[in-house]
Amino acid sequence: MPSKSCMARGLGELGLVVLLLANVGSATAELGRRSLGSAAGCLDLGANCNPATGSNAAGSVKCCAGISFCSASGKTGKNNAYKCAAVSAPCPVGLYYQSAAPTFTSDRGCMPVTICSADQYEAVAPTSLSDRLCHQVTKCAMDQFQASPPTWNADRVCAPVSPACHAGITFQSAAPTGTSDRICSPVSSCLAEEYEVSAPTALANRVCAKIRVACGVDEYESAAPTSISDRVCRLLTVCTESEFQSSAPQWNKDRGCSEHSVCNANEYEAVAAQWNADRKCAPVTAVCPTGTYSAADPTPTADRQCAPVTAVCPTGTYSAADPTPTADRQCAPVTAVCPTGTYSAADPTPTADRQCAPVTAVCPTGTYSAADPTPTADRLCAPVTAVCPTGTYSAADPTPTADRQCAPVTAVCPTGTYSAADPTPTADRQCAPVTAVCPTGTYSAADPTPTADRQCAPVTAVCPTGTYSAADSTPTADRLCAPVTAVCPTGTYSTADPTPTADRQCAPVTAVCPTGTYSAADPTPTADRQCAPVTAVCPTGTYSAADPTPTADRQCAPVTAVCPTGAYSAADPTPTADRQCAPVTAVCPTGTYSAADPTPTADRQCAPVTAVCPTGTYSAADPTPTADRQCAPVTAVCPTGTYSAADPTPTADRQCAPVTAVCPTGTYSAADPTPTADRQCAPVTAVCPTGTYSAADPTPTADRQCAPVTAVCPTGTYSAADPTPTADRQCAPVTAVCPTGTYSAADPTPTADRQCAPVTAVCPTGTYSAADPTPTADRQCAPVTAVCPTGTYSAADPTPTADRQCAPVTAVCPTGTYSAADPTPTADRQCAPVTAVCPTGTYSAADPTPTADRQCAPVTAVCPAGTYSAADPTPTADRQCAPVTAVCPTGTYSAADPTPTADRQCAPVTAVCPTGTYSAADPTPTADRQCQTCSECSAFQFVVTACSSTSDTVCTVQLDAPDRPETLYLDARALASHASQPAVVTSWADLDPARAATHVFTFTGGSNCSVTASASAPAVNMTGTCLGRLTLPAKTPLLNWGTSNTSEFTAVVLHRPRIPNAGSRQVLYMGNSTIGTNSAFIWYNQAVARIGVNAGASDVSATSLPAVNTWVLEFVTRTQTAGGRMVLSLHRRYATDTSFTSFTGNGSAAGYPVGFNEINLGRYWRLAPIYAPEEELGALMLYNRAIDGNTMDRVFAHYRDRMV
Repeated sequence: MPSKSCMARGLGELGLVVLLLANVGSATAELGRRSLGSAAGCLDLGANCNPATGSNAAGSVKCCAGISFCSASGKTGKNNAYKCAAVSAPCPVGLYYQSAAPTFTSDRGCMPVTICSADQYEAVAPTSLSDRLCHQVTKCAMDQFQASPPTWNADRVCAPVSPACHAGITFQSAAPTGTSDRICSPVSSCLAEEYEVSAPTALANRVCAKIRVACGVDEYESAAPTSISDRVCRLLTVCTESEFQSSAPQWNKDRGCSEHSVCNANEYEAVAAQWNADRKCAPVTAVCPTGTYSAADPTPTADRQCAPVTAVCPTGTYSAADPTPTADRQCAPVTAVCPTGTYSAADPTPTADRQCAPVTAVCPTGTYSAADPTPTADRLCAPVTAVCPTGTYSAADPTPTADRQCAPVTAVCPTGTYSAADPTPTADRQCAPVTAVCPTGTYSAADPTPTADRQCAPVTAVCPTGTYSAADSTPTADRLCAPVTAVCPTGTYSTADPTPTADRQCAPVTAVCPTGTYSAADPTPTADRQCAPVTAVCPTGTYSAADPTPTADRQCAPVTAVCPTGAYSAADPTPTADRQCAPVTAVCPTGTYSAADPTPTADRQCAPVTAVCPTGTYSAADPTPTADRQCAPVTAVCPTGTYSAADPTPTADRQCAPVTAVCPTGTYSAADPTPTADRQCAPVTAVCPTGTYSAADPTPTADRQCAPVTAVCPTGTYSAADPTPTADRQCAPVTAVCPTGTYSAADPTPTADRQCAPVTAVCPTGTYSAADPTPTADRQCAPVTAVCPTGTYSAADPTPTADRQCAPVTAVCPTGTYSAADPTPTADRQCAPVTAVCPTGTYSAADPTPTADRQCAPVTAVCPAGTYSAADPTPTADRQCAPVTAVCPTGTYSAADPTPTADRQCAPVTAVCPTGTYSAADPTPTADRQCQTCSECSAFQFVVTACSSTSDTVCTVQLDAPDRPETLYLDARALASHASQPAVVTSWADLDPARAATHVFTFTGGSNCSVTASASAPAVNMTGTCLGRLTLPAKTPLLNWGTSNTSEFTAVVLHRPRIPNAGSRQVLYMGNSTIGTNSAFIWYNQAVARIGVNAGASDVSATSLPAVNTWVLEFVTRTQTAGGRMVLSLHRRYATDTSFTSFTGNGSAAGYPVGFNEINLGRYWRLAPIYAPEEELGALMLYNRAIDGNTMDRVFAHYRDRMV
C-alpha cells in the first residue's frame, strides 16, 4: 500500500501532468496549423467538418486520423459549424490511462490511475491502456504472526506461531507478538564455580550465582559449597584481654581461647602473658644482700633489682650524697671550669665541688673597667675623671671600659678663619673659614673680623620699573639704575622697547607709502606705517572684483569652483568674470531614458526606449528611467541534465528543470529520465524478512538481496556470534581439554566455549596456601593475619605456609621509668630510667612524663649584648633576658643609658618651646630640646624677625648713642618691621621714648591720598595729594631745639623721590605762626634743588635735582663761620658714592629757626593746601647741633644697606 507521502506526491505530479497536457495541446494545435493541410490527405486544423462522420461537406476528406477530430469547440455565434481540432496528447503513463481511443468524431479519453488505499496493495500495475488493480491486505489469525509486512505492491505474509517450549530443556526467551514468533532458547547449566539459585521452567532459564571464592582473613568455612548452595563463612572468635589462644584457627576450624593465670601478692610475672601462651609467675626478692641497694622496687612484672654500692667516686667527681638501702652513692662531676660570667673562688675537694662566683658584669656608676676578669680573678673597676682640667675640654665621654678623654682647647683660630663658637667644657672652639669672595649676586658690605665673617649684601638684580641698568655692580658696589624714556617724541615711534640694560630707541615715522604700495596700517607709538605691495594680478582660482586704491589693495573674489547641485558649467571663468552655471535636465521625456548622467560640464543625455524585443529573444527586464528594455535570447534546447518543463513566451524564457540525478535514500532507479520526463524511482526493501539476512545491499539500480539464516550450529561447535540483519550465524569448534597450567572453570554450552582459567601459581601477598590446585579447582589461599590485634605485636612474621605470630605489648613502663620508644607492630615498648634532678648550671625546662624524660637546659649566665636581666634563674626557669631599647621612640630621648640589670630610660622630648622662648638647640637622641628666653629689641632697635618657637628675635643694628638725634628721630622700619605686605599708615611716632608721646606725625590729604608702609624697603610710601604733619600746641616748641639766630642744627632726610622736577615741591618744611610762608629747608623748584628760603634771608645756592627713583641721604646743616656768618649747606650721598657731595649757600641763614612747633613733609605751599610729595621716606632726623663729617659717615654706614 503506498504511503500518504507517496500519494501526495502522486497527486502533485498529476496536477503537473494536467498542466503539461494543456501546454502540449496548444502546442500541437499550433503545429497542426503550421504543418497539416490537404497535401496530407486530410482536413486542415480548423476546417469545417460533419460531426457525424468527421468529413467535409462533400464527404471526400476527413479530419486526420489520430491527429485531429471533428469538434464542436470551433462553433461561435456567427459560425455555428464544427471544425477539425487537434487530438489530445497521449495520457501520462503511471498517472493516467487511455479509457477511449481517438476517432474522426471524438477525442482521446484519459482517466486517472486508481490509487490504492492504506489497507490495499497493487496487485496489477497500471499501463498506458489499463488501470491499476488493488487487493485488500491479508490479516493474520490469532495463532499466526506477520512473517513479512505488506508493501505497496505485495501482500502481508503470515506464519504459524511455534509450539510451547520444553520445560527443563528449553525456555521461552521471547514471547510471540503480532510481528514475531515465539523464541525457545536452551536452558543454561551452572559452571563449576557456580551453584543453582533457582531451577529452570518452561518460561524461565536456570539462575546461577558465583560461589564465594574463599572466606575472609577473619573468617573460617563452616559449610562447604554444593551444586545448589553457596560456601558458608563465619567470623573467627577473638580472644579477650584476659585470654590466650590455646588452639590456632584453621581455614575450616574456629580459634580456641583459654583464661590467663593470675600471680598472687608475693609473686611477679616472670614470663609475660602472650596472645598464644599463658602467664608464668615467680616469688619476689624481699631484701637486697649486704653491699647492694635496691635499685628498683618489685613491680607486678619484675622482681626487685639489687645493684652493688659505689665504694669511691671516680676521678673527676665528688661524693654529693652517701649510699642508702634504696639509693647508691651520688657522685657528681667536678666543675672543670667556671661558667662564662663567673670565676673560681675555691678549688674542688673529694666531698665538695669547685666554688664559682659571678664576675662583676658592669662597673658601678662613676667607675670604669680598668682590667677584665680572668678565670681566677674578678673585674677591676677604677673611678672615672669627673671634669677635665682648665684649658682642656672633654673630647670623649667615659665608657664602661675607658676613662674620660681630655684634649687642649684651641686658643686662637688660624689665619683665614674666624671663631664661630666659643669653647665649652664638652666642645672645642669652633673655627669656620672666612668668606673670601662674596657669592655671585652679592657684594662685600663689611670686611671679616676675628669673630665675624665677611658681610655680603644682595646686588640689585633688576632695576625698578621705569629705570634701566646704567652701570653693572662690582664686588664692592651695587648696580646703578637710570630713568627710562617714557614716550618717543611726536613724529617718531619706538623701534625698541627699553630693556633692563638699555633705554627706549625712537625712529621717524614713514609719511606716505611709495608708488606700487598702499597703506595697510597707520603708524602707532610703537610701530611705523605698514606699506604693502599692490596685488598686480589676482591669483589662480580668483578674479578681479575691484581695482586697488592708495588705501586698499585690489579685491580678488574666489572663482566658483564647481556649479551647485542641479546645475552644470555652461561657460568657464575668465580673469574678470566668474563661471556660468545652467540647470541640469532633471528627468528625460516620456518614451526616452537617461543614457548618460549629467556631469559638472555637460547636461543629462536622453535616448529612445526599445518598444518590442526582436524575434528569438524575450524581454528579460522592462525599461526604467535610467535603462533601456533588456532583451535576452530564448533557450532553444534545455542543457544536459535537465528537461523542458515549460515553453518560452515573449516575456519569459523556456523553463528547464533538473533531472533527478540519483534516487532518494530508500529508493532505486526503476526508469531512466527522457528529454520530457524525469527519472522514475521505486522504494528499496528496508529489512529482510524474519529468518533471512541481507546477503547483498541495494544499489542505485537494484533492490536488496535476502538469504535464509543458519538455525543451529553443527555438533562439536558453538555459536560464536549470533546472526544479524546483515550477517549469518558464526560457528566455532569447542575446546576439548584445558591446556596445562589451567583448569576448567566452566563447561562448554551451545553458545559458549569451555572456560579455562590459569591456576594460581603462588598465593597473593597477604595470603598463604591452604590447599593445592586440581584439574577442576584452583589453589586455595587463606588470608594472613595482616596486623596483630590491639595490645599485641608481631613476634614472628608469616611464611608462605604459616600465619603471623602475635605477642602481648607492655602496657605501662614501671614507676621511675618512662617509655623511651613506643611499641611498634614488630617490637615491644622500650622503658628507660627518669632523670631525678637536673645537674648544676641547668634548670628543668620540662617535667618527665610517661613518654618523655625530664628536659634539662643550661642556665643563661649573662644576658647577651643588647639585652638586660629582667629576672634571675630558678631551678625551674631560666634567666629572663629582655631586649634593651636600642633607640628611644620618636618624640623621646635617652635620659639614662641601659645597664646589665635595667633598660634604657626614655623621656618625652619637648615638642615646642613655650611662648616667650625659642629652641636654641634641637633635641638629640641623648638630650632634650634646649629652650631660651626670647631677646627684646632696645628702644632704638627694630624687630627684623619676631621671636618664634624655632628662632630668637632678630633686631636691627642701632645707631650709637652719640650719633642719635636730640630733637626728632623717625625711622620707617618702626612701621614696616612686621608688615608682610604694604600696610596703611596713619601716624608715625618718634623713636625716643621721651618724645614718642608728643612728637607724632599724622597724615592727611585729598581722596586719592595713600600712605603705606612696606617691609621690603622699608619705607613710608606717600602718593597722591598727601601731607605729613607734626604740630605741637601753641607756644610749645620742639624739644631740644635752639631758639637763637645763631643756633646750629642738622636736618637729615633718607628718601627716594619719584617726580622731583614737576613744579615747586617742598620736601621738608618747618615753621610756626610767627614765621612767614617761606620756611622750607629742602625743596625742589623745576629742575633745581634749593635749601633755606626765609622771609628775612635770601635764597641760598641751588644744585641739580636728585636722581629719580633712587634712594638718597641728604643732610642740611646750619653752621656759624669764623666770621660769625650763619651758612646753610646741603650734603648728598647715594649708596654707591664713596663720599658726600656738598653745596654751601650764598645767602645769610641767620633767620633760621626760632621756636618751631610745626614740621611738614611734602607740603607744596603753606597758604595754598596743595600736597603732592610723591616719594618714599626712610628716615627723618633733627639734631640741635651741626654734626661733623665723621658722624655723617657713620649715619650713612648705618643706612647704606637700606639704600641698596
